[in-house]
Amino acid sequence: MRSLWKLFFDLCKTKLTIRKKIMSRIFILAVIFVSLTAVILMKTALQRYHEVRKYFRLQEYASEVHDISESLKTLEANSLTLENEVQQLRKIAQEALSQFNASSVTAVT
Repeated sequence: MRSLWKLFFDLCKTKLTIRKKIMSRIFILAVIFVSLTAVILMKTALQRYHEVRKYFRLQEYASEVHDISESLKTLEANSLTLENEVQQLRKIAQEALSQFNASSVTAVT
């Protein structure tokens, strides 16, 4: 009878040892799973972060391009105004030169 009890207790100890090993392995697998999940989530978050930064950088570049475009339009308008003023000054200078030539011809004769 005693050996039967001893056998029963040994069996219970063996079951506990097996359960501890199984629980230990399950815990290790859970830690590995959580670690891999954390790495994947961090990688995804980092990719999204870079995409958002790229988006805002492109928005900033687009704003700068728009500002440059507006500046170029203003410069073009100013250059057209200057060309018109130069043409008017040329006409005035030609008229003044022709009047000067006419007056110098009449003064000589």
